Amino acid sequence: MTHFTRRQFTLSTLSAACALPLVGCGKKASAGNILKVGILLPSSGFEASLGQSCKIGSDLAHTILSEIYGVDFEIVYADTESNANAGRTKAEKLINEGAHVLIGAFDSGVTAAIAQVCEQRGVPFVVNIAAAPQITEQGYQFVFRNFPTGPMLIRNGLSLMKDLFKEKGISPKTAAFIHVNDTYGEAMRKGIEALFPTLDMPFKIVETISYDPKTQDLSTEIGKVKASGAELIMPATRLEDAVLMIKEVYKQKLKIMGIINPGSPGMYEKDFFAQLGDKSNYWISNTAWFNPKASITQLVQKALAKAFPNNYLETNSAYTFEAVHIAVDAYKRANSLDLIQIRDALKETNIADHVTMGGPIQFDAKGQGINATSASMQNHGGRPQVIFPVSAREIDAVFPIPMYEAA
Repeated sequence: MTHFTRRQFTLSTLSAACALPLVGCGKKASAGNILKVGILLPSSGFEASLGQSCKIGSDLAHTILSEIYGVDFEIVYADTESNANAGRTKAEKLINEGAHVLIGAFDSGVTAAIAQVCEQRGVPFVVNIAAAPQITEQGYQFVFRNFPTGPMLIRNGLSLMKDLFKEKGISPKTAAFIHVNDTYGEAMRKGIEALFPTLDMPFKIVETISYDPKTQDLSTEIGKVKASGAELIMPATRLEDAVLMIKEVYKQKLKIMGIINPGSPGMYEKDFFAQLGDKSNYWISNTAWFNPKASITQLVQKALAKAFPNNYLETNSAYTFEAVHIAVDAYKRANSLDLIQIRDALKETNIADHVTMGGPIQFDAKGQGINATSASMQNHGGRPQVIFPVSAREIDAVFPIPMYEAA
């Protein structure tokens, strides 16, 4: 295998990587002299489809990063079952089986449980996606997260709303905040309560509504939104509840200017479009995203189109790719399978050319990434497309939504 350093690789040089088979899953390590990366994702339970989209990113990472860094590594997957206890048990199992680094786990509650295990066992843990602030507020030395915290997402998301309202010359006067009541959703609620009064937003929040992420019916909650007269909905959702929300918005004929999430998953997922069809259009997600202009992003997208032609790059796959990127980069620099040396290399991470939006990947003393930012994506043509920042824009924004204008 040809050796490429991070500084040397270019899109044209590595285009051949896109033709490589996706290997690594189940590949046998040779006598313990290969980096073993354990990836914990929800491949069953109510978050299963989200875990599958994350896995696409790590599958691509093995092919591409082996080429970039000139190293071989093994990926072993474990199912968290969308459950914190299962996540903890599976993390212990992967460590006992010789994993040098763990990555995961999409859900904040599950991620927090895995972080405890890794800290106790002295095994580096790179978070792919999880926003609850407490994950990097425990004084842990083995936990690293490039994904923004809930407050970071909210601050970025609300700022992007202002950019939209300024460009369009119109803004709502009232909004309803509706959120799941799990670890992530409660972190978002607390962040909204703390940050919203400080950001001089042009609207006021007239209703805050919580619900169980496993709910099968949001008619009551959306009825409350309608009764409040809110012109904007700000949701903190997962996937299935986001679909339920949109169905109820249409069913109850809400006269809203739009739906803009301030930093959540749900509305950018492939299955969101598949389940809603034309009703998936115009909703806006302000959240952590990939940079469509980055050279490595173009490489990943080319590989994605070849290996997974029915999928597109989004937060789940991009940030899981990035987590593997961070782990492999640290291993390459450490030049060792010693867990302390890998941990110390993670602390010194400085990756300038990466997939996700923001500056160089670097961590503070708590293990939190300091340069990750958000983008604003509007659903159009069967996928989310960047509207802000303008430097990464793919389409012009539509706001208010046509449904509102026609009302």
